[in-house]
Amino acid sequence: MPITVRKAETKDIEWMLGELEIFSKFFGTKKELYSEKNKGYLSSFLTKLIQDHVFFIAEKDRDPMGFISGFYSHHVYNPEILTLTEAAWWVKEKYRGSRAGLSLFNQFASEGEKNADWITFTIEDHSPLSDRFLLRRGFIPKEKSYLKECQ
Repeated sequence: MPITVRKAETKDIEWMLGELEIFSKFFGTKKELYSEKNKGYLSSFLTKLIQDHVFFIAEKDRDPMGFISGFYSHHVYNPEILTLTEAAWWVKEKYRGSRAGLSLFNQFASEGEKNADWITFTIEDHSPLSDRFLLRRGFIPKEKSYLKECQ
């Protein structure tokens, strides 16, 4: 059966929280992005992304393989520029190397190309995805992001 990409629904949030817990460990910082303490906050945030922004899930035979999400916002310096900013792009480890990540990316990019002026992506420093993936699809590097853990 082929990979399908669909809009996420609030019923998907429990599954997403489990994957975000795994992503938090992958991200590898002292302060975890996911914890039981912030589960309520994350559930509310995910609900808002699903209802008001962009959130897709890739699945095969109704088995979720991964997701991609982002939010629309006006650029801080020019409200005439509508930006779709990727917030999370995650494929379960057992599905990496499949077409799930590409399918999610294509759906997200298509959404942004129809509705936004700019689309931005962040790639983790230890992601299996190379910069070439985005470069080949018309993205150009504009900024670098750095993180300093203070406590």
